[in-house]
Amino acid sequence: MAAFIIDFDPCKHQKVRHNDQLYVVFLDDFDFFRLPPDAEIVIHFISKGKIIFHEEESIQQLYTVRKRELIIVEPHTED
Repeated sequence: MAAFIIDFDPCKHQKVRHNDQLYVVFLDDFDFFRLPPDAEIVIHFISKGKIIFHEEESIQQLYTVRKRELIIVEPHTED
């Protein structure tokens, strides 16, 4: 199970809340703001400005949610 720690970059990542937990989505993969509400999106854990990125597809599938389930938050929001 390969996981990487990545620094949060507001130009590349969007902070979101899902079930009151802070996560991020990667903006490089798609235009988040143009996706329909039913679009499936992989969310990633963030803590203290560090993102835990799981490379393995089976792990990413566990953290796939619908866009409508997410609440957008400001980049300066802390967990």
